[in-house]
Amino acid sequence: MEEEIPNNAKIYMLLLCKLPITQLCSKIIYLKKQVEIKEAYDFHINLWNTITSKYFKSFELDEYNCRRIYSYTLDGKYYICEKDKCLDFYNHTKISYQVRDLLMDILSIPYYNNMDMNIINDDYKDYRSSKDIEFGILSKLIMDKCNY
Repeated sequence: MEEEIPNNAKIYMLLLCKLPITQLCSKIIYLKKQVEIKEAYDFHINLWNTITSKYFKSFELDEYNCRRIYSYTLDGKYYICEKDKCLDFYNHTKISYQVRDLLMDILSIPYYNNMDMNIINDDYKDYRSSKDIEFGILSKLIMDKCNY
């Protein structure tokens, strides 16, 4: 089986064919790498800033400066939901910020692997499982409302 030659090595060999000065070819490859690293970094910083700014602008605060909750479940039997008031984050990511928050709520429930914590661990597992089912249904309802 033949090994694939790395892209920069191919470019280096092609440069040497046209310009047989090794230091200059090496410098060109080095500069190319630096430009690629900077472009990738700038792209991801821009993407991060865009997504996070849209996420934080999605919140509506109440008179106590707390986030207003539009969608919730009552005992897993009743589901009250509304689509996001500001759809910028949803339009950019195709995910409701409320659904992201529900996922983060489930993930923030402690989950211990310590054998001494079996009773607590089982309680957390049960709680997490029940919340996962409830929030899964609620997430689907929210996404359905955001899609239409």
